[in-house]
Amino acid sequence: MTAIRLSLVCCAASVLALAAAPAARAQSDGVPMISGSWTGKITSVYWDQTSGGAVHPKQKYKSKLTAAIEQKGGSLAINLDFDRDFPVDSSGSTSTLMLSGNVGNYHLSGISESAPGVPAMALSGTSNKKGNKLTLRGVASSDEFTQEVKITLKKVAP
Repeated sequence: MTAIRLSLVCCAASVLALAAAPAARAQSDGVPMISGSWTGKITSVYWDQTSGGAVHPKQKYKSKLTAAIEQKGGSLAINLDFDRDFPVDSSGSTSTLMLSGNVGNYHLSGISESAPGVPAMALSGTSNKKGNKLTLRGVASSDEFTQEVKITLKKVAP
């Protein structure tokens, strides 16, 4: 019981420390801005967590996508539009997803907020030195599906 209580106290202290302190960001002098229009592809592997004992619960998803990225200083807003709807759960999918996050020193991260018909997604990735290619990896989840996600993007317009 003591180990469990200590674990809970450490987790709570970590969450409070992260919520209270502003996030430190790397200096990004000389790093290209990534605002603009992008095109690319998304691949994911997802598991239906509700099909207990299913022989093949793992599914694969692939789609082309476009992205609109708005960067203001170290803050990002990313709008992803999927050519083929992104699976959320057994009853639905979504054609678009909004993420917010941070960018600096050739690295970026973004998260979406879960809502009915929208998965929670967390992505992290890198930009090349020219700022015209992005690679993002992360996870998306809903009440039914957990997905490992990879997104590759190329800039098409500033």
